[in-house]
Amino acid sequence: MQLRRKFLLSLILVAVVIGGVMFVTFDSQRSAAIDDAQADIDDRANQTASTLDQRLLSNQQTLRVVADDPRLSDHGSDDQRTALGTVQSLDGVGGVSVVDSDGEMVNLVTVTGDSPDSVIGQDYSDREYVASALAGEEYISEPLRAATGNRIVVLSMPIYEGEEIVGTLNAALYLDGSFFQSTVGLEDTSDTSVSVTSETETLFQDGEQFDTTISGTDTVRSTGWTVTVDRQEGAVTEQIQRLALVQIGSSLVLLAAVGGFGLWIYRNHIRQTERLQTRLERLEQRRYDQQISLTGSNEWTEISEAVDRLASSLARREQMLLVLNRLLRHNLRNTLNVVIGRIGRLDTADDKAVREIVETCEQLLTMSNRARMTERLVTGEADRHDSVVDLVDVLERRIESFEDGYPNVTTVVEAPKQAHVSADPAVATAIDELLTNVGQHAGSEPTVEIEIRRIDDQIELRISDDGPGIPAEEQCVFTGEKQISHLHHSGGLGLWLVDWIVSQSGGTVEIKSDSGTTVVIRLPTSEQEDDATATEILD
Repeated sequence: MQLRRKFLLSLILVAVVIGGVMFVTFDSQRSAAIDDAQADIDDRANQTASTLDQRLLSNQQTLRVVADDPRLSDHGSDDQRTALGTVQSLDGVGGVSVVDSDGEMVNLVTVTGDSPDSVIGQDYSDREYVASALAGEEYISEPLRAATGNRIVVLSMPIYEGEEIVGTLNAALYLDGSFFQSTVGLEDTSDTSVSVTSETETLFQDGEQFDTTISGTDTVRSTGWTVTVDRQEGAVTEQIQRLALVQIGSSLVLLAAVGGFGLWIYRNHIRQTERLQTRLERLEQRRYDQQISLTGSNEWTEISEAVDRLASSLARREQMLLVLNRLLRHNLRNTLNVVIGRIGRLDTADDKAVREIVETCEQLLTMSNRARMTERLVTGEADRHDSVVDLVDVLERRIESFEDGYPNVTTVVEAPKQAHVSADPAVATAIDELLTNVGQHAGSEPTVEIEIRRIDDQIELRISDDGPGIPAEEQCVFTGEKQISHLHHSGGLGLWLVDWIVSQSGGTVEIKSDSGTTVVIRLPTSEQEDDATATEILD
């Protein structure tokens, strides 16, 4: 289950990372789309303003060339009128006039070719474009209304005769729709509009007015007019929405691919691992016949077959062990009882050889009882390591029984009032074995020191005696430094029982043998022990 949770969390993390990356990518692309749209609008405004400026300056350049024509200095003549005709032919020019150095209109050619008598001879010296040109400036006027009602802008240029200014050449450009339309040239105004404004009024408007827009502005340098290009924000929004749909679709495809890959990993590996774990747990519980097939790749099939073979082997070995143990234990016990019974009928109570036979038989009977305990450990009858045992209470009762059997042993005990451990109740048997070992092998008047203390999340039981110690050969076999053989073997089942019982309870056994023997048993504390410690701290 823990592996499944970790795998699920990993998939969620990958999905979050993918989502985050896609969101950042979309946000970046959205910003780029808006920036591109803004740059496009700014470029359009700049291009429109430059085109208008170039057209005005081009007309002004043409007017400058015409102003150098010597015929223009002959005021009121036909030659002067002919020269004016070259300006009149320019696109957008509605009329061309000449004002002399006194500010008097001396010639005028309109778009129709007429020269109205009503304006000839009138004083135009108060007009700013005339005054500027007479002052030697090339001038482009602010937009104004002509007598015809048309909005015009006047281009003025001084006329020189030698180095003297003898008049001004003036061209009126009609600011009608065709002038700007040919310059702005919007082909599609469905989402874009262009306007040209002076300081006082709007000169041109092409396209619809939108509520929300992306705007770009620029200035026509020669006139100071402002060119504004607006694009409907919805057009950019639609582009962003299309981009969002593409991103969402890509994200879903990617997440689906990750999910599919995760499902494949789960079905072919995670679930198989969980099945293998369940199978091994059943083996640990000695449930050898409950098979769980592992499917998928050839490797899992091979693992499944190997576990099945292991289960069969363990079941067969356990059966052989139990049969052998029960057969030997039963036959040995029955035979020894017969031997002891027969010896009891003999009138040789004081015979040393008979006493030795009886003692040997009793030792064999004790070994048979120990073999019964090993059978309980093998079959699982003693598998209750989750039981709560008060180690201090068990120790006190075992010491009392021990002192009755070995009155010559001095026992020194240092222990708290209670020490609850999570262990099999058979731990009492392990303590009996250790105390009996002291009584039998530690000398005529031995001293045994017993201490119980808590170390972190374990309870430690330390039993030390001042005897000769466990033989080094037997200790190496017990600790696993040497394998059991006909040359290296332990003398009995006692220490093995201690190790098996403690291991069954999730603890450890350590043996130290120098000047005497010290056996250290460590068992896990129970929740009851933790609660008691907490209460003791609060008190």
